[in-house]
Amino acid sequence: MSDLDKLIEPETRGDPENPLRWTCKSAEQIKTKLNDMGHQISERTVNHLLHEMGYSLQGNQNPDRDQQFRHIEAKSRKFLKKNQPVISVDTKKKELVGQHKNRGNEWHPKGNPELVNMHDFPDPKLPKANP
Repeated sequence: MSDLDKLIEPETRGDPENPLRWTCKSAEQIKTKLNDMGHQISERTVNHLLHEMGYSLQGNQNPDRDQQFRHIEAKSRKFLKKNQPVISVDTKKKELVGQHKNRGNEWHPKGNPELVNMHDFPDPKLPKANP
C-alpha cells in the first residue's frame, strides 16, 4: 500500500486540504510500475485498492481538464474563505438546442402539430445545453 500511495501521490492533483482531488494515472499504468518494483499485482487488485483509498473510475479527459479543475479549486477557495457555500456540478449529457424532435407529446389544436427538425444534426449557429 505504501508503494501504491507513493505512485499515486505525484499524479494526484489538488490540495489534500481541499475537497477536490483527482489523479491522472490508469490502473494499468500503476500495475506496470508496481510490477517493475517487484510486486506481483493485477490490474483488478489495483482497481480494488484504489477504490478502498477513495478513488473512483473516471473516463478519459481532455488535456485542458487539469486547468479546469485548478480554476474550480481556486474559485472554491475564494468562496470558502468568505464562508460561502460551493457546489460544483459536472454535467455529461449535452442536449441540442432548437426545434428538434423529442419523444414527448404536447397538446396542440388538431391538425396543427409543432414543426420540428426531422434530423438531430447539430446547428453550428446554436449552442448545446447542459440539462
